[in-house]
Amino acid sequence: MRAVLVNDYADVQFEEQEYEVDIHLVRRLRKISRTKARALAEAIILQAIEDLWEPTTRRGCLEFFKGEGFEICADIAEINSAKRIRMLQLLAGSSSRKR
Repeated sequence: MRAVLVNDYADVQFEEQEYEVDIHLVRRLRKISRTKARALAEAIILQAIEDLWEPTTRRGCLEFFKGEGFEICADIAEINSAKRIRMLQLLAGSSSRKR
């Protein structure tokens, strides 16, 4: 693959074929993809919070928050460490009162 940037367009040669790509369009598509990924990660976290109160899904939710799943979603959702800790503290406090 070979790419050359000329006047906000990239000439991309891939497997003997050339494509002209608008760099602004690529940047816009990346932003849209990030926005959708962030919204999905936030939705996963919110669903896990809601499912904590359901006895049949509680164990899986606790594993999500204790494990890598929450960290991955929080990274994608751009939730900083302080907010993550606060969120987990609130959930821990709420769940101990709910028992």
